[in-house]
Amino acid sequence: MNFNFKLLRQLILITLFDSRRRGVRVTPQRFVILTVFLLIMVPVFLISAKFSWWLDDVLFPGYRRRKVEQPVFIIGNPRSGTTFLHRLMVRDERNFIHFRTWELGFAPTITQRRLYQIIGRVDRLVGGPLTRIVQKLNKRILQSIEQHPTGLWQAEEDDLILLYVWSSTFILGVFPYPDEVLARILPFDQLPEERQRVMPFYEGAVKRHLHVRQTGRRKLLSKNPVFSSRVDALYESFPDARFVYLIRSPLNVLPSLGSYARTVWRDFQGETAKFPYDEHIWDTVWWWYRYTLHRLEQAPPESYIIVNYDDLTANPRETVRRIYEHFGFELDPEFDRMLVEANEKSRRYKSSHDYTLEDTGFTREQIVEEYADLFERFGFDKEG
Repeated sequence: MNFNFKLLRQLILITLFDSRRRGVRVTPQRFVILTVFLLIMVPVFLISAKFSWWLDDVLFPGYRRRKVEQPVFIIGNPRSGTTFLHRLMVRDERNFIHFRTWELGFAPTITQRRLYQIIGRVDRLVGGPLTRIVQKLNKRILQSIEQHPTGLWQAEEDDLILLYVWSSTFILGVFPYPDEVLARILPFDQLPEERQRVMPFYEGAVKRHLHVRQTGRRKLLSKNPVFSSRVDALYESFPDARFVYLIRSPLNVLPSLGSYARTVWRDFQGETAKFPYDEHIWDTVWWWYRYTLHRLEQAPPESYIIVNYDDLTANPRETVRRIYEHFGFELDPEFDRMLVEANEKSRRYKSSHDYTLEDTGFTREQIVEEYADLFERFGFDKEG
């Protein structure tokens, strides 16, 4: 493991001495999060992970020989349907393995998972009091997140595991300073030292995960918008990787992401605090359209597929079947029946996320002008 202590120290100093100038107040909510994170989570994560990482090499050295064959990475801008597609495809347990939240946040190593298994057995013998506590906390905290409901046993973005080396967008939830954080994330493929620091850790985490959960020829199914800027690095680590790139109209992505970010901002800064990060949202979205599409188009055509968000939501079954056909995956009849149900649910679904361009710092003219080629190429409605 190669934790980025330099960045952590920089973010702490900004919080202590420069946050007010940047428009970020240490509100009571943020103070609680910072205290818990710095005094409990960082030490526990680092000590337990570092020690158990070493124990894996001693107790389970076979994981290093594990082959990661044709991992599938679902990428694209946030608010483009990546979560929807991921949670749909992970139901195909004959073809895929995925990371769950508790594995990413609390058990990235084989040793930790074996320990939790022992604790679980003991807990069941005494009637399961610990399990009931965990289930209540899971429902009260994780499943109640309005913008992105999740859970300990839910499929989740494995960008979360990169907190262990301090190279994750989840850092922004604790330290909302995108100048420092995004500088190491958006141009990731162009940062050799960052790639050398992060990718061996991620590859080791994937091999450990497969060592525990893989049966037969099942492939890793990963979903991360942030991996949109790590296409080169992922191809280098996993030469036969497969990419599903979700694309949605910028007229939907930018206001949706802007609305989401403002909601999180108000939760911690209050209703009257001015939102200062529209420029960073614009840069991020731009990068994950421009760079990612350009890089994929230089790759072998059989290794990636571009999926339109509108097609996915209109007909999930047909979209998934097209993905499987492109990559040569076998469609299990039982999973196909699930896809039929997904079609029915998609027709009835109505999002509770209400947003408009007027709520953000972007204009229709600005977006249409910047992405005129994408509107033309993918047939996006300029008035939609």
